[in-house]
Amino acid sequence: MSSALKKDHLRIATVNVNGLRAAYKKGMAEWLAPREVDILTLQEVRAPDAIVHQLIGEGWHILHAEAEAKGRAGVAIASRAEPVATRTHIGDDYFATAGRWVEADFRVTDAAGNPAQLTVVSAYVHSVRQTPRSRWTSTVSWTS
Repeated sequence: MSSALKKDHLRIATVNVNGLRAAYKKGMAEWLAPREVDILTLQEVRAPDAIVHQLIGEGWHILHAEAEAKGRAGVAIASRAEPVATRTHIGDDYFATAGRWVEADFRVTDAAGNPAQLTVVSAYVHSVRQTPRSRWTSTVSWTS
């Protein structure tokens, strides 16, 4: 387990950046730095993998699902600790190239001090007009 996740709390932030380059031009790095985020999920990244790594910078493990269509969608998970497992596909072939789903498993410690697994997902579900709701509901099993 990484020392990044060996503390009494875990800070997760999620941000729909509406374009990662634009977000960084508008001060995202300055916003993120003092927040001591352990895991960051991003939606609407809209950038190639090399740019994502360049902007987020060193000290992060980055899982990025880039959309095949340039300038569209894209999701990412950036974490201080290396995930133990990652997935970018949830079944329907549409999602394999649409940049809409990534998930990562992390080893953490629960409130009682026992080792546990935490699964973090970054997903971008857009307008039903663009992708029929049935495509999502037939692919993802929602549980409580």
